[in-house]
Amino acid sequence: MSKPVVRIQNLSKRFFLQKQGGHALSVAITDRIRQVLFSNEKGAKEFWALKNISFDISPGEIVSLIGNNGSGKSTLLKIIAKVMKATSGSVEVKGTLRALLEVGTGFHHELSGRENIFFNSTLLGVSRADTKKHLDAIIDFSGVEEYIDIPIKYYSSGMKVRLGFAIATQFHPDVLILDEVLTVGDIGFRQKSLERIESITQNFGTTTLFVSHNLSTVQSLCDKAIWLQDGQMQTFGEIDDVLESYKEEVLLQTQKKLVGAKNFGKGIVRKWSPDDPEAGNDFIRLHRVKVSNTDTKEEDNLIYLKKPIKIEVEFDNKNPKDRMDITFQFISGLNEIFMVSSTAFEESMEAKFGTGRWVASCTIPAWFFNSGIIYIDVLFHKNKTNKAIFRKNKVLSFPVVPDPVEFGILHRRTKGAVRPVLEWEVRGVDSKLKTD
Repeated sequence: MSKPVVRIQNLSKRFFLQKQGGHALSVAITDRIRQVLFSNEKGAKEFWALKNISFDISPGEIVSLIGNNGSGKSTLLKIIAKVMKATSGSVEVKGTLRALLEVGTGFHHELSGRENIFFNSTLLGVSRADTKKHLDAIIDFSGVEEYIDIPIKYYSSGMKVRLGFAIATQFHPDVLILDEVLTVGDIGFRQKSLERIESITQNFGTTTLFVSHNLSTVQSLCDKAIWLQDGQMQTFGEIDDVLESYKEEVLLQTQKKLVGAKNFGKGIVRKWSPDDPEAGNDFIRLHRVKVSNTDTKEEDNLIYLKKPIKIEVEFDNKNPKDRMDITFQFISGLNEIFMVSSTAFEESMEAKFGTGRWVASCTIPAWFFNSGIIYIDVLFHKNKTNKAIFRKNKVLSFPVVPDPVEFGILHRRTKGAVRPVLEWEVRGVDSKLKTD
């Protein structure tokens, strides 16, 4: 087994809650000044951004840090990148390290893009001769050829990220650290950047640590994940296992916010008061949205995949003039719309709603959804058109789970948001059944 290229042992980081700001390059100096000024001050409030973090990362692994905003992800990356000092614990990084922590880090804004390639490479310890050899490749990958000789202060955030990423990855570092920088820029460059990460990992054994809130990207790219919450490491392991645990916790907290902590556990139902401004507009007023298995007790807040699932929306219609359709959009825990169902798809459905209280529902067959978290958008729109009358995004979330007492392939989680039981036929063609 190979020795770890990154080793973190009992790492903790304390801040004093004073007003702060600045860029990554000044963080270490400012942080030290604050410790000197406030560490002995009576009544100074401490905040532990990280508490007793320990893990090892092997060469060639791509690891994502996941967690809510404020969980300590960026702080951990800054400490590993040596732009911030830990309060206690140790950090060991073997080999060369490149870090993109903030847009524009390592650039001199009065210099041109070309000059900044040499300036940035020098900061990374790359000789001028080596930089010249790679200059054309860096410019080509960044896609900023047209602007390479103008001061970088005129570059957009996306252009700075392009150039910074091109420089950091061109020299094939042993460890690459990225903090949300790939959220800036166009889709095409982000895809090219992900392909570059995979390439330097496979060909040069680069180890990558990065932060991204795009869980779909995280799942497709990473081998492992570290889940941080309130500065503490909840779990570190295989990507699918960590994401599943993280999404379950997000679902739990989301449901509590949606239905209220006092009502949590009394069925997956969201209700609105008549005077709630978020419940609708002059045409539509929501009263209730409910998700349940067709034979589930009211107090059960779990949805089982082996049973049909019924989704109901109760609303008041105040607009009798227009024919109307109702649409449900189903969103996975990776924040992707994977299915849409609508009254507009039913040719025989009467789209004329009179004024008053209505309940619309649809039923999902058993064994259709995969286990996991599902969110629902509710849309009211003019008949057979996309012209919205009212919509409520992520109106409710619910967990689809296997039966806790049954096992077998039907009750295991598979890939994808749906796993319908379809009609299959298997027949032999010029074959014989082999028997003992």
